[in-house]
Amino acid sequence: FAPPRGAMPRKRELYFYVQILTFGNIKVTDQSFQAYFYLKAAWCEPEIEGKLDGDEGMRKKVDAFTAVFSEAGSMSSQNWPDDLFDPKLDFMNVGNEIKIFKAKLEVSPWRTGPKKEPVVEYSFYVRGTFIESLELRAFPFDVQPLRISVSTSLPDTLIDLHEDTKLGVKCALRP
Repeated sequence: FAPPRGAMPRKRELYFYVQILTFGNIKVTDQSFQAYFYLKAAWCEPEIEGKLDGDEGMRKKVDAFTAVFSEAGSMSSQNWPDDLFDPKLDFMNVGNEIKIFKAKLEVSPWRTGPKKEPVVEYSFYVRGTFIESLELRAFPFDVQPLRISVSTSLPDTLIDLHEDTKLGVKCALRP
């Protein structure tokens, strides 16, 4: 195999914020549960600095973005702005139904990176059924971790995932 041509893409630090709005309808027989939540991914994008405004500016391209989602929870990048990093997010433990809506891609008007570079935020709401192995050892007195697995198809050489604590909120991320 030939090495890739041109410069290697810069590694991104991707910060996640998740807010669970509701969850329930836990089905022991199906080993599934339903959840409704908000997810936001944010990252610094110094490459777009100076290209934000104007007729062909990044803000106009970002405003034109509309998300397309598959039934399996994969987020399509069909009309993702060409010169903007795409985190390629997927849900790994989706059951038989998922609805993703109110997707929003924006250059944050209030947030900048540590070197004052622009921050891009990609957010959406999710309502769906998720699969989880339930361990019923001490039923009905046991505790079950219910996980929603979000992943990326990008290699770990291009992306690091972090918890977004910018607003003082907490959520748990695992490698």
